[in-house]
This record gives sequence, C-alpha cells and structure tokens, in this order.
Amino acid sequence: MAFRDGVLAFAQPGALPAAALEQVIQAVRYLDVDEVRAKISGEPASRWHPERPRLGYG
Repeated sequence: MAFRDGVLAFAQPGALPAAALEQVIQAVRYLDVDEVRAKISGEPASRWHPERPRLGYG
C-alpha cells in the first residue's frame, strides 16, 4: 500500500519487481492529491479546501 497525504494511492497484494516499484513511487510522488480528493467528494479540485468539512469519503 502507498498513501499520499492520508489518501490511499496504491494497493496491491504481493511483491513488485524493482522497476514496477519505482514506477509506483514516482506516480505517488506526482499524484495531485487535491484532484483525487475532489473526485472522491464530487467537487472540482479548485473548490476543495482542507478546512471545509466534506460529506462522504475523506
């Protein structure tokens, strides 16, 4: 599993080859967490604010 700022970014059981693990690490580093949170909540990323309570997941 890989988390970024409290958001689950990757989950897959088992071992990964070194090259695949490096790809996962790079993808998690460049993940736009605000965009992911907006998709989870159904709001545009520009409207998401961490201080504002949200309904649903997150």
